Amino acid sequence: MDTGKELSMVKGTGKELELQCDFGDEKGLADLTLNVEGKTIPVMKGILCIASPVLYTLLESKTELDMPEKKYDDVVEFLLCIYPDKLKKITDNNVYQVLPFASEYQVQKLRKRSGKVLLQKVRQQHIKDALELYRHIHLAELYGLDELKQTCISAASDLKIDELLGARKMHAISVESDLKVKELLIKKHELDRADDLQLDMISQQPAKQNQQSTTVNPDKYFHDFLWNKMSYPSTPAECLRSVRLWKRYFPHNDRSALITKLRQMNVNDSPELQEEFQLLPEEIKQALL
Repeated sequence: MDTGKELSMVKGTGKELELQCDFGDEKGLADLTLNVEGKTIPVMKGILCIASPVLYTLLESKTELDMPEKKYDDVVEFLLCIYPDKLKKITDNNVYQVLPFASEYQVQKLRKRSGKVLLQKVRQQHIKDALELYRHIHLAELYGLDELKQTCISAASDLKIDELLGARKMHAISVESDLKVKELLIKKHELDRADDLQLDMISQQPAKQNQQSTTVNPDKYFHDFLWNKMSYPSTPAECLRSVRLWKRYFPHNDRSALITKLRQMNVNDSPELQEEFQLLPEEIKQALL
């Protein structure tokens, strides 16, 4: 049977996996039996030992391995990802099954691939979802996925405090990570306040002059002034401020020109603006990737 076709048929039920996935038994090469949920999986010990230093030590003199706390489907999914003739791709559908095995058995390449899949999923689907962000902070802490953790912490600090409190009740994250979210949230609010004070200062005098005319709407004037001011930043610091203001005051308007300007200015390479860049909304930072 064609291997690619065979793997594409696997839907995840124990019966289908049992019938369709062979790990050396068919050719008489299996020399180890995994016992999972009352079922047996004949496998080639050498492949497991090459993939995992933990299994290398654990299986040294064994011909059977009982896995009482594991699920059959999850074990098979893990095997599909490490067997050289299969190397099934890590996706949204199987990453939560495979990652615990990759971590427990120290299959580092598989753990890193799983981390990248989760990072992409968070960036594309969960950047504004407090529950999912806290869930993935928990997973990142559990499995040592630092980039995933930092991205989720940054994104969580863009959300409202009541959303974060609700997420904290549902998903246990470390005190350190919870404090980091709140620290970033406070710093971002301080930047917002500084932006508003700066904006008020540079717009106050022209606004007073225009308000003398009965034909000028102060709200419309402020809108027009803000729009024009943000559209033409001349320094990296102004560009960062413009992006933050744009995100707050015109969240539904196209900001691609500002993103391009920010990218051209290489703001992220400026040491004095590095922290300020890191405090940009995570949605903006992802647009710069």
